[in-house]
Amino acid sequence: MSQFDYLRYREFSKKDNSIVSLGKNEIWNRSTGTKVYDGPAGPTGSLSPGETQKTWDETHGKPPYYTGGPFFSLRTLEGTKPSGVCRVSTGIRNGPLGGFIGPFDQYEIIYIGNFISDPISYGTQSIPGMSITHPDQHDANVNPDDLSSVGNRAWSKLRPKVEIGTVFQDVYELKDVPGMLHTTSKGFHDIWKSIGGGSSGSLKFFKENYRMFPKKTGDHYLNVQFGWKPFVQSINNVLDVVVNFSDHVAKLEKQNDRWMQRTFHEPSVSSSDVVYSVAGLNNNGCTPAMTNYSYVADYSGTQTLFRDKLVEIWYSGSFKFYREEFDTGLQSGYPTVRSIRQMTTLLGAEINPVNLYKVMPWSWLVDWFANVGDGIQRFQDMATGSVAARYMYLCRHSVDSLRYNTKWSDRVGTPFEFNFTKLAETKLRVGSQDPFNFALVPGGLSPGQLRILAALGLSRLP
Repeated sequence: MSQFDYLRYREFSKKDNSIVSLGKNEIWNRSTGTKVYDGPAGPTGSLSPGETQKTWDETHGKPPYYTGGPFFSLRTLEGTKPSGVCRVSTGIRNGPLGGFIGPFDQYEIIYIGNFISDPISYGTQSIPGMSITHPDQHDANVNPDDLSSVGNRAWSKLRPKVEIGTVFQDVYELKDVPGMLHTTSKGFHDIWKSIGGGSSGSLKFFKENYRMFPKKTGDHYLNVQFGWKPFVQSINNVLDVVVNFSDHVAKLEKQNDRWMQRTFHEPSVSSSDVVYSVAGLNNNGCTPAMTNYSYVADYSGTQTLFRDKLVEIWYSGSFKFYREEFDTGLQSGYPTVRSIRQMTTLLGAEINPVNLYKVMPWSWLVDWFANVGDGIQRFQDMATGSVAARYMYLCRHSVDSLRYNTKWSDRVGTPFEFNFTKLAETKLRVGSQDPFNFALVPGGLSPGQLRILAALGLSRLP
């Protein structure tokens, strides 16, 4: 049984987008300034399915609410929502229009009313997420999974972090410093030769070495990304601990064994792609249909369809940590020993499973494909009892939409621009009751990770 099968289900439909009439036409005699016609224009009836929302949640009585639980909502919006009342003019006409009988050389027709999009505006594009009927029904854009794949990462990001430095790992990686220096010095030497240094000349150097440039670029990128940047950051962290030791200790003594609300937001992922775009049209691309023979200025129409997507993921929970060396209630007859333990903790110099895993070769690459390091961190916290959580929630907000944009001008030059949207929007919240209920599964790679993997490939070129 799904955790959502036990929840309350509600469905809401908003139908006030339906309209009886799009608007009306007025015909004015410009010579006399009198209105000679006032009547409806366009089709009548219900022209918009409107907005719907489906929600699965728990019942918690009256507010305020201090507890939560699983939550899922799906909101759908059709793109035929009226865009608002407009005044569109034909200008002064010099010929007959429609069935009106009379001289037209001094008459102006004005449309007053709403505009709605046509179903054909979206072409063959669709939003599969609009047909979701249950939280366990997945869609690649708005409900791809149940977030179990990020559970260990969420724990790692939310847990109170006591250590500031990474000395244990840094000491092990000091062996790489000579190689870093060699790669950097070789890079500066190559730059010097490429601008004419030495006797070979820059052109000769380029001809002899251009095949090696991709490999050299990959080497230097990795040297900076995984060599110098962490090395300099580690030095800064050590100096911070040494200089501000008393302040760090006082802060951790205050936080020790106290519940803290923690929240972490992943970088949001958004995109906006053009499905099609057509310019120089003689129509307005929506209903009521207008052309250059009536209201639309010649070749002024532009119609564009966008596919917009958004994914936001964040974690929230109540955590606390307990470290004996920061417990002010414990009396210690050896203050120096206690200070050494505090310094060791702050510097990240302890021997533990997490630090041992970090110094394993290629462990950083393993963590990109499977969150092993985060899992080890969580199991270490549970085994030592150093970190606890009252609750932890994983949340996601996703939007998949088609946005139809039409621009045009009427016969007197007034510009118009309308945006019509149809979308599926989901909000998901899942909680962790079982400390073992999060999966150790592969995750997607970020653009930064892909760049580094590309550099790895370049650095291995023959």
